[in-house]
Amino acid sequence: MKRAITSFDVAKLAGVSRVTVSLVMNNNPRISPETVLKVRDAARTLGYDPGNVHSRKGHRPKSRRPASYRKMQIALISQVKPMLFHTPVYSKVMRGIEDELGKIHYNLIIRNISQDVSGKAVPRKIDGAILFHMPATQESRKLLKKLREIPCVEIMGGVHENGFFDHITYNDGRIGTIAAEHLLSKGHRTMLCLGQAGAENRQRPFMEAAKAGGATAYQINGTFLSESPEKQGPRLSAIGKAVEEMKKLPVLPTAIFTPLDIIVAGLYNALRKHGLVPGKDVEVVGVNNDGILLDPLDPRPASVDIHAEAVGRKAVERLLWRMDNPKAMLERLELEPEVAFE
Repeated sequence: MKRAITSFDVAKLAGVSRVTVSLVMNNNPRISPETVLKVRDAARTLGYDPGNVHSRKGHRPKSRRPASYRKMQIALISQVKPMLFHTPVYSKVMRGIEDELGKIHYNLIIRNISQDVSGKAVPRKIDGAILFHMPATQESRKLLKKLREIPCVEIMGGVHENGFFDHITYNDGRIGTIAAEHLLSKGHRTMLCLGQAGAENRQRPFMEAAKAGGATAYQINGTFLSESPEKQGPRLSAIGKAVEEMKKLPVLPTAIFTPLDIIVAGLYNALRKHGLVPGKDVEVVGVNNDGILLDPLDPRPASVDIHAEAVGRKAVERLLWRMDNPKAMLERLELEPEVAFE
């Protein structure tokens, strides 16, 4: 019978003590990030499963102060361009967070740290924080140390295998596959993908799934998104050129996949200018299900919904749970996208 892997085996491989392994598994913020990653790598290599921390021998759960003693404030800490907060998909995330906090009468503090990546960037008098696109946590030891001292949950973006916090997001790698499967089910056998830099995780699976389903799939790359400090919108000139290139293909695609709904809004205009009727000559599928962008379009295109509002709600749920269970194992949750028509 194969011997079970123990914390001693992990400690030996990682070159640390068993106490250190225990502290890492209990999410103790005193352990350096480098040591945490070393212990996790050893545990992953050996296939070590510590189980639920509350059931482990010798564990005494540390009770937290009752809710009546809490500060009743949560911080949303981000490091994004300010104009992104005004985009429909990020507004959905914010609405999900605010709605869920409102049910329990918590206040939300928003702190966007464009430059300050020190521990001082973290607001005082908060019970926990939701981290929204925070690459600085990987770069600033001071900021990471400060955040590890309080309950935190990351949201959106890709899941980091060696992250230090719970992470609630959506399954980005499934978006392209879902879009291709939808178009295949509608009978499309010649498709086009508009390739936007930064959306490779959506575009590559789309091309693979379309070809695997027996369709001919083309990809035209370009900078289809226009961004400034104040706003974000479709880059109409680039989208128009892409449609011109599409019309020169050996077979005209009957369906187009774009990785963002904001590009769809410009694409409808470009298709009509080149004599193509959206929904009749070419079916379009976007991503995010942004009603404010898609509802005015006729016909309204399908879109892959990433459930951004649900991400916000579940992040609050997980953060509240983390406050009461500070030593439980970290969780990574990816919501499954689905095609939406309205």
